[in-house]
Amino acid sequence: MTGHYGTVSGGFGNTAGTYGSVAGGYNNTANNAGSVPGGHNNNALGTGSLAAGVGANATLANAFLWSDGTTATSSVSQAFEVYASGGVNFRTAGKLDVRVPTGNSGTLHVGADAVGPDPKLVQFGDGDYVHIGENGLDDRMELKASTFFFTHDATESGRVGIGTNTPLAMLHIADAGSLTEPQLQLNETASGGNYARVRMQQVGNAYWDIAVGGGAANVMNFYNSANGNVMSLSQSGDLTVKTITILGGADLAEPFEMSAEEIPAGTVVVIDESKPGHLKVSESGYDTRVAGVVSGANGINPGVRMKQKDVLDNGQNVALSGRVYVRAEAAHGAIRPGDLLTTSSLPGRAMKVTDRVRSQGAILGKAMTALPSGEGMVLVLGSLQ
Repeated sequence: MTGHYGTVSGGFGNTAGTYGSVAGGYNNTANNAGSVPGGHNNNALGTGSLAAGVGANATLANAFLWSDGTTATSSVSQAFEVYASGGVNFRTAGKLDVRVPTGNSGTLHVGADAVGPDPKLVQFGDGDYVHIGENGLDDRMELKASTFFFTHDATESGRVGIGTNTPLAMLHIADAGSLTEPQLQLNETASGGNYARVRMQQVGNAYWDIAVGGGAANVMNFYNSANGNVMSLSQSGDLTVKTITILGGADLAEPFEMSAEEIPAGTVVVIDESKPGHLKVSESGYDTRVAGVVSGANGINPGVRMKQKDVLDNGQNVALSGRVYVRAEAAHGAIRPGDLLTTSSLPGRAMKVTDRVRSQGAILGKAMTALPSGEGMVLVLGSLQ
Protein backbone atom coordinates (compact mmCIF):
# COMPACT_ATOMS: atom_id res chain seq x y z
CA MET A 1 0.00 0.00 0.00
CA THR A 2 1.36 3.41 -0.91
CA GLY A 3 0.39 6.99 -0.13
CA HIS A 4 1.28 10.32 -1.70
CA TYR A 5 4.57 9.77 -3.55
CA GLY A 6 5.28 6.68 -1.45
CA THR A 7 7.13 3.65 -2.80
CA VAL A 8 6.90 -0.04 -1.90
CA SER A 9 9.34 -2.12 -3.96
CA GLY A 10 8.42 -5.60 -2.75
CA GLY A 11 7.46 -7.88 0.12
CA PHE A 12 3.98 -7.96 1.58
CA GLY A 13 2.00 -6.14 4.23
CA ASN A 14 4.19 -3.05 3.68
CA THR A 15 2.93 0.54 3.71
CA ALA A 16 4.60 3.68 2.33
CA GLY A 17 3.04 7.04 3.21
CA THR A 18 4.03 10.51 1.99
CA TYR A 19 7.45 10.29 0.34
CA GLY A 20 8.08 7.09 2.29
CA SER A 21 10.05 4.16 0.88
CA VAL A 22 9.93 0.44 1.76
CA ALA A 23 12.32 -1.78 -0.20
CA GLY A 24 10.97 -5.16 0.92
CA GLY A 25 10.32 -7.46 3.83
CA TYR A 26 6.92 -7.53 5.49
CA ASN A 27 4.78 -5.55 7.93
CA ASN A 28 6.97 -2.46 7.48
CA THR A 29 5.81 1.16 7.38
CA ALA A 30 7.54 4.30 6.08
CA ASN A 31 6.19 7.86 6.14
CA ASN A 32 7.38 11.49 6.08
CA ALA A 33 10.30 10.72 3.75
CA GLY A 34 11.35 7.85 6.00
CA SER A 35 12.91 4.63 4.73
CA VAL A 36 12.81 0.92 5.57
CA PRO A 37 15.30 -1.21 3.60
CA GLY A 38 13.73 -4.52 4.61
CA GLY A 39 13.27 -6.83 7.56
CA HIS A 40 9.89 -6.85 9.29
CA ASN A 41 7.85 -4.94 11.85
CA ASN A 42 9.92 -1.80 11.27
CA ASN A 43 8.44 1.71 11.23
CA ALA A 44 10.23 4.78 9.85
CA LEU A 45 7.82 7.56 10.88
CA GLY A 46 10.09 10.49 11.73
CA THR A 47 10.97 12.95 9.00
CA GLY A 48 13.98 11.60 7.09
CA SER A 49 14.29 8.60 9.42
CA LEU A 50 15.48 5.07 8.68
CA ALA A 51 14.37 1.87 10.46
CA ALA A 52 16.05 -1.48 9.80
CA GLY A 53 16.36 -4.97 11.19
CA VAL A 54 13.37 -6.26 13.15
CA GLY A 55 11.17 -4.26 15.54
CA ALA A 56 12.77 -0.84 14.97
CA ASN A 57 10.58 2.26 15.43
CA ALA A 58 12.36 5.37 14.15
CA THR A 59 9.80 7.92 15.33
CA LEU A 60 12.00 11.02 15.59
CA ALA A 61 13.34 13.29 12.86
CA ASN A 62 16.52 12.23 11.02
CA ALA A 63 16.95 9.20 13.30
CA PHE A 64 18.68 5.99 12.21
CA LEU A 65 17.59 2.94 14.20
CA TRP A 66 18.54 -0.72 13.76
CA SER A 67 17.21 -3.42 16.08
CA ASP A 68 18.04 -7.09 16.50
CA GLY A 69 14.42 -8.07 17.12
CA THR A 70 13.97 -6.20 20.36
CA THR A 71 11.11 -3.73 20.06
CA ALA A 72 13.03 -0.44 20.15
CA THR A 73 12.13 3.22 19.68
CA SER A 74 14.30 6.20 18.81
CA SER A 75 15.49 8.02 21.94
CA VAL A 76 16.77 11.21 20.31
CA SER A 77 16.55 13.04 16.99
CA GLN A 78 19.45 13.17 14.53
CA ALA A 79 21.10 10.10 16.05
CA PHE A 80 22.47 6.74 14.94
CA GLU A 81 21.23 3.99 17.29
CA VAL A 82 21.80 0.24 17.18
CA TYR A 83 20.21 -2.37 19.44
CA ALA A 84 22.42 -5.49 19.22
CA SER A 85 22.24 -7.96 22.11
CA GLY A 86 25.00 -10.07 20.56
CA GLY A 87 27.45 -7.17 20.58
CA VAL A 88 28.91 -4.73 18.05
CA ASN A 89 32.17 -5.64 16.32
CA PHE A 90 34.43 -3.44 14.18
CA ARG A 91 37.35 -5.22 12.55
CA THR A 92 40.08 -3.11 10.99
CA ALA A 93 43.83 -3.28 10.58
CA GLY A 94 44.10 0.44 11.23
CA LYS A 95 42.19 2.72 13.53
CA LEU A 96 38.66 4.00 13.79
CA ASP A 97 38.41 7.80 13.84
CA VAL A 98 35.36 9.62 15.08
CA ARG A 99 35.86 13.34 14.51
CA VAL A 100 33.95 16.58 14.67
CA PRO A 101 33.87 18.58 11.41
CA THR A 102 36.49 21.07 12.66
CA GLY A 103 39.16 21.04 15.36
CA ASN A 104 40.84 18.03 16.90
CA SER A 105 38.64 17.27 19.92
CA GLY A 106 36.30 14.33 20.06
CA THR A 107 38.69 11.89 18.36
CA LEU A 108 38.38 8.25 19.36
CA HIS A 109 41.22 5.86 18.48
CA VAL A 110 40.87 2.09 18.89
CA GLY A 111 43.86 -0.07 18.08
CA ALA A 112 47.64 -0.12 18.33
CA ASP A 113 48.43 3.45 17.28
CA ALA A 114 49.46 4.80 20.68
CA VAL A 115 52.29 6.35 22.67
CA GLY A 116 54.44 4.05 24.79
CA PRO A 117 55.58 0.42 24.51
CA ASP A 118 52.13 -1.06 25.19
CA PRO A 119 49.28 -0.46 22.72
CA LYS A 120 46.58 1.63 24.35
CA LEU A 121 43.07 0.30 23.94
CA VAL A 122 41.18 3.58 23.79
CA GLN A 123 42.40 7.15 23.32
CA PHE A 124 40.45 10.40 23.50
CA GLY A 125 41.53 13.86 22.40
CA ASP A 126 44.54 15.14 20.49
CA GLY A 127 48.23 15.16 21.46
CA ASP A 128 47.44 15.63 25.17
CA TYR A 129 44.90 12.84 25.03
CA VAL A 130 43.48 10.71 27.81
CA HIS A 131 43.74 6.96 27.24
CA ILE A 132 41.76 4.29 29.06
CA GLY A 133 43.23 0.84 29.52
CA GLU A 134 46.18 -0.85 27.89
CA ASN A 135 47.20 -4.27 26.69
CA GLY A 136 50.33 -4.57 28.83
CA LEU A 137 51.62 -6.77 31.61
CA ASP A 138 50.74 -4.26 34.33
CA ASP A 139 47.08 -4.27 33.23
CA ARG A 140 46.16 -0.93 34.66
CA MET A 141 43.94 1.92 33.59
CA GLU A 142 45.53 5.35 33.51
CA LEU A 143 43.81 8.72 33.39
CA LYS A 144 46.19 11.59 32.68
CA ALA A 145 45.50 15.30 33.08
CA SER A 146 46.97 18.20 35.02
CA THR A 147 43.60 18.46 36.79
CA PHE A 148 41.01 15.71 36.85
CA PHE A 149 37.39 16.46 37.73
CA PHE A 150 33.82 15.35 37.17
CA THR A 151 31.25 17.95 36.18
CA HIS A 152 27.57 17.95 35.33
CA ASP A 153 24.78 20.31 34.41
CA ALA A 154 21.66 21.18 36.37
CA THR A 155 19.68 18.28 34.88
CA GLU A 156 22.13 15.61 36.08
CA SER A 157 22.99 14.27 39.51
CA GLY A 158 26.77 14.23 38.96
CA ARG A 159 27.17 11.16 41.18
CA VAL A 160 30.23 8.92 40.94
CA GLY A 161 30.01 5.24 41.78
CA ILE A 162 32.93 2.93 42.50
CA GLY A 163 31.79 -0.68 42.67
CA THR A 164 28.18 0.37 42.06
CA ASN A 165 26.26 1.64 39.04
CA THR A 166 23.57 3.23 41.20
CA PRO A 167 25.47 5.70 43.42
CA LEU A 168 23.39 7.24 46.20
CA ALA A 169 25.78 10.13 46.91
CA MET A 170 28.18 12.39 45.03
CA LEU A 171 30.79 9.67 45.70
CA HIS A 172 29.56 6.18 46.54
CA ILE A 173 32.03 3.34 47.12
CA ALA A 174 30.60 -0.17 47.38
CA ASP A 175 32.82 -3.13 48.20
CA ALA A 176 32.84 -6.04 50.62
CA GLY A 177 36.04 -4.80 52.26
CA SER A 178 37.93 -6.69 54.96
CA LEU A 179 40.21 -6.13 57.93
CA THR A 180 43.12 -5.67 55.52
CA GLU A 181 41.39 -4.12 52.50
CA PRO A 182 39.20 -1.11 53.35
CA GLN A 183 36.80 0.52 50.90
CA LEU A 184 38.70 3.82 51.18
CA GLN A 185 42.26 4.39 52.38
CA LEU A 186 44.14 7.65 53.00
CA ASN A 187 47.90 7.53 53.61
CA GLU A 188 50.05 10.46 54.75
CA THR A 189 53.43 9.82 53.10
CA ALA A 190 55.43 12.61 54.74
CA SER A 191 57.28 11.92 57.99
CA GLY A 192 56.94 13.93 61.19
CA GLY A 193 53.77 15.35 62.65
CA ASN A 194 51.61 15.42 59.52
CA TYR A 195 48.13 13.94 59.28
CA ALA A 196 46.02 11.89 56.90
CA ARG A 197 42.77 13.80 56.96
CA VAL A 198 39.28 14.21 55.61
CA ARG A 199 37.90 17.75 55.52
CA MET A 200 34.23 18.72 55.64
CA GLN A 201 32.73 22.20 55.54
CA GLN A 202 29.34 23.83 55.24
CA VAL A 203 29.54 27.06 53.29
CA GLY A 204 30.12 30.05 55.54
CA ASN A 205 31.07 27.98 58.60
CA ALA A 206 34.32 26.73 60.12
CA TYR A 207 35.58 23.49 58.60
CA TRP A 208 36.01 20.12 60.32
CA ASP A 209 38.89 17.69 59.89
CA ILE A 210 38.97 14.05 60.91
CA ALA A 211 42.74 13.60 61.06
CA VAL A 212 44.98 10.66 61.93
CA GLY A 213 48.70 11.01 62.64
CA GLY A 214 50.56 13.56 64.68
CA GLY A 215 53.89 11.73 64.88
CA ALA A 216 54.58 8.99 67.40
CA ALA A 217 51.31 9.63 69.28
CA ASN A 218 49.31 8.57 66.17
CA VAL A 219 45.99 9.81 67.49
CA MET A 220 42.67 10.42 65.73
CA ASN A 221 41.63 14.05 66.13
CA PHE A 222 38.33 15.74 65.46
CA TYR A 223 39.50 19.23 64.58
CA ASN A 224 37.43 22.38 64.09
CA SER A 225 39.09 25.40 62.49
CA ALA A 226 37.35 27.73 64.94
CA ASN A 227 37.98 25.74 68.15
CA GLY A 228 40.94 23.45 67.46
CA ASN A 229 40.95 19.79 68.55
CA VAL A 230 37.63 19.13 70.27
CA MET A 231 38.02 15.35 70.60
CA SER A 232 40.95 12.90 70.42
CA LEU A 233 41.12 9.11 70.41
CA SER A 234 44.37 7.35 71.25
CA GLN A 235 45.60 4.02 69.88
CA SER A 236 44.83 2.39 73.24
CA GLY A 237 41.19 3.56 73.11
CA ASP A 238 41.35 6.56 75.47
CA LEU A 239 38.85 9.25 74.43
CA THR A 240 39.40 12.87 75.36
CA VAL A 241 36.52 15.28 74.83
CA LYS A 242 35.34 18.56 76.36
CA THR A 243 31.74 17.60 77.16
CA ILE A 244 29.36 14.72 76.39
CA THR A 245 25.60 15.01 75.96
CA ILE A 246 23.71 11.72 76.31
CA LEU A 247 20.47 11.52 74.32
CA GLY A 248 19.66 7.83 74.53
CA GLY A 249 19.02 7.35 78.26
CA ALA A 250 18.90 8.86 81.74
CA ASP A 251 20.80 6.64 84.18
CA LEU A 252 24.28 5.32 84.84
CA ALA A 253 24.21 1.53 84.79
CA GLU A 254 26.45 -1.52 85.02
CA PRO A 255 25.66 -5.12 84.01
CA PHE A 256 25.32 -7.60 86.89
CA GLU A 257 24.84 -11.34 86.93
CA MET A 258 21.50 -12.24 88.54
CA SER A 259 20.88 -15.20 90.79
CA ALA A 260 17.45 -15.76 89.24
CA GLU A 261 16.14 -15.81 85.69
CA GLU A 262 15.51 -12.57 83.78
CA ILE A 263 14.29 -10.00 86.31
CA PRO A 264 11.69 -7.43 85.17
CA ALA A 265 12.85 -3.86 84.57
CA GLY A 266 12.13 -1.55 87.53
CA THR A 267 12.80 -4.28 90.12
CA VAL A 268 14.83 -3.39 93.23
CA VAL A 269 17.84 -5.69 93.60
CA VAL A 270 20.27 -6.36 96.43
CA ILE A 271 23.67 -8.03 96.79
CA ASP A 272 23.43 -11.84 96.94
CA GLU A 273 25.66 -12.93 99.82
CA SER A 274 25.60 -16.56 98.70
CA LYS A 275 26.91 -15.81 95.15
CA PRO A 276 29.79 -13.35 95.05
CA GLY A 277 29.27 -10.62 92.47
CA HIS A 278 25.63 -11.55 91.85
CA LEU A 279 22.44 -9.65 92.64
CA LYS A 280 18.98 -10.89 93.53
CA VAL A 281 15.47 -9.50 94.03
CA SER A 282 15.03 -7.60 97.31
CA GLU A 283 12.75 -9.28 99.84
CA SER A 284 12.96 -7.28 103.10
CA GLY A 285 12.47 -3.71 104.20
CA TYR A 286 15.41 -1.36 104.88
CA ASP A 287 17.91 -3.81 103.34
CA THR A 288 21.43 -2.30 103.50
CA ARG A 289 22.50 -4.68 100.72
CA VAL A 290 20.48 -2.60 98.22
CA ALA A 291 22.39 -2.28 94.93
CA GLY A 292 20.02 -0.41 92.63
CA VAL A 293 17.14 -0.81 90.19
CA VAL A 294 17.01 -2.95 87.03
CA SER A 295 17.14 -0.35 84.25
CA GLY A 296 14.77 -0.01 81.31
CA ALA A 297 11.28 0.39 82.83
CA ASN A 298 8.78 2.69 81.08
CA GLY A 299 11.17 3.14 78.15
CA ILE A 300 13.86 4.96 80.16
CA ASN A 301 17.11 3.33 79.05
CA PRO A 302 20.62 3.61 80.45
CA GLY A 303 22.43 6.73 79.30
CA VAL A 304 25.85 5.35 80.23
CA ARG A 305 26.71 1.66 80.59
CA MET A 306 30.01 0.74 82.19
CA LYS A 307 31.60 -2.67 81.75
CA GLN A 308 34.94 -4.32 81.14
CA LYS A 309 35.02 -6.59 78.11
CA ASP A 310 35.40 -10.30 78.85
CA VAL A 311 35.59 -9.61 82.61
CA LEU A 312 32.52 -7.75 83.88
CA ASP A 313 30.26 -7.53 80.85
CA ASN A 314 27.43 -10.04 81.39
CA GLY A 315 24.05 -9.78 83.04
CA GLN A 316 21.30 -7.19 83.30
CA ASN A 317 21.82 -3.44 83.46
CA VAL A 318 21.29 -2.05 86.95
CA ALA A 319 20.92 1.72 87.44
CA LEU A 320 23.34 2.97 90.09
CA SER A 321 22.48 6.67 89.75
CA GLY A 322 20.44 9.03 87.60
CA ARG A 323 16.74 8.79 86.80
CA VAL A 324 15.06 5.39 86.57
CA TYR A 325 11.55 4.03 87.06
CA VAL A 326 11.14 1.67 90.02
CA ARG A 327 8.36 -0.71 91.02
CA ALA A 328 6.96 0.75 94.24
CA GLU A 329 4.20 0.24 96.79
CA ALA A 330 2.32 2.71 98.97
CA ALA A 331 1.09 0.26 101.62
CA HIS A 332 3.70 1.63 104.04
CA GLY A 333 2.85 5.23 103.21
CA ALA A 334 1.83 7.32 100.23
CA ILE A 335 4.83 8.37 98.16
CA ARG A 336 5.24 12.03 97.25
CA PRO A 337 7.95 13.75 95.19
CA GLY A 338 10.99 14.32 97.40
CA ASP A 339 10.42 11.28 99.65
CA LEU A 340 13.39 9.00 100.30
CA LEU A 341 12.85 5.44 99.06
CA THR A 342 14.18 2.15 100.44
CA THR A 343 13.56 -1.56 99.94
CA SER A 344 10.16 -3.00 100.84
CA SER A 345 9.12 -6.33 102.29
CA LEU A 346 7.26 -6.88 99.01
CA PRO A 347 9.75 -8.56 96.63
CA GLY A 348 11.47 -6.15 94.27
CA ARG A 349 9.50 -3.10 95.41
CA ALA A 350 10.53 0.24 96.83
CA MET A 351 8.70 2.03 99.62
CA LYS A 352 8.75 5.37 101.39
CA VAL A 353 11.27 5.78 104.25
CA THR A 354 9.39 6.26 107.54
CA ASP A 355 12.11 5.09 109.93
CA ARG A 356 15.18 7.33 109.48
CA VAL A 357 17.32 5.20 111.80
CA ARG A 358 16.74 1.95 109.90
CA SER A 359 17.15 3.70 106.55
CA GLN A 360 20.84 4.45 107.09
CA GLY A 361 22.70 2.66 104.27
CA ALA A 362 19.45 1.37 102.78
CA ILE A 363 18.30 4.35 100.70
CA LEU A 364 18.13 3.78 96.94
CA GLY A 365 17.08 7.30 95.90
CA LYS A 366 14.55 10.10 96.05
CA ALA A 367 11.05 9.98 94.52
CA MET A 368 10.33 12.38 91.65
CA THR A 369 6.70 11.30 91.05
CA ALA A 370 3.87 10.35 93.41
CA LEU A 371 2.16 7.06 94.27
CA PRO A 372 -0.85 7.80 96.52
CA SER A 373 -1.89 4.16 97.00
CA GLY A 374 -1.47 0.61 95.82
CA GLU A 375 1.42 -0.36 93.56
CA GLY A 376 2.90 1.30 90.48
CA MET A 377 5.91 2.83 88.84
CA VAL A 378 7.66 5.78 90.47
CA LEU A 379 10.37 7.84 88.82
CA VAL A 380 13.29 7.94 91.23
CA LEU A 381 16.49 9.97 91.27
CA GLY A 382 18.87 7.14 92.08
CA SER A 383 21.50 7.78 94.75
CA LEU A 384 22.60 4.92 96.96
CA GLN A 385 23.15 5.95 100.59
